[in-house]
Amino acid sequence: MTLAPDFYCGKTASTIEQAEELRDSLEREWVNLSLKAAISSLRSMPAVKSDLLGVMGFSLGAYFAVWLAVNRPKDIGAVILYYGIGRGNFSKSRAEFLGHFAEHDPYESSASIAKLEHALIEANREVAFYHYPGTGHWFCEADRPDAYRAAEAELAWERSIDFLKRRLA
Repeated sequence: MTLAPDFYCGKTASTIEQAEELRDSLEREWVNLSLKAAISSLRSMPAVKSDLLGVMGFSLGAYFAVWLAVNRPKDIGAVILYYGIGRGNFSKSRAEFLGHFAEHDPYESSASIAKLEHALIEANREVAFYHYPGTGHWFCEADRPDAYRAAEAELAWERSIDFLKRRLA
């Protein structure tokens, strides 16, 4: 069962500037409530049998995935990050973390990724972060021909599915 909240109410961006405008237009309290409602909605579905849910976020969505792991620790058991990070106090989190990061990424520095990894390890969370050589931000998105790397995207997806099966089985 998959649920993908649309924080932009159908609006899309075709340039980085437009994406930044959409991002900046988000009302954080509304996003937080929407994330909590998404968890409640999933929980109410008969097909959802596990006590723990998995979340996957791409870029800014990765930030929201981390936010859920920190703020809904009883619900989130698996977090997958694609070229995005977040922060918080992970001491109550029950999640394991899998990350896929680009070698060349103007939005996430190696230092910020390492800082998140260190914080997760310090909180005794299981962590596996992969760095894909020669890639840039959006390397898993086929609609971004300037960045898409098919082999790396396929490997990241396989790792993600294996991780979810193992963690949420």
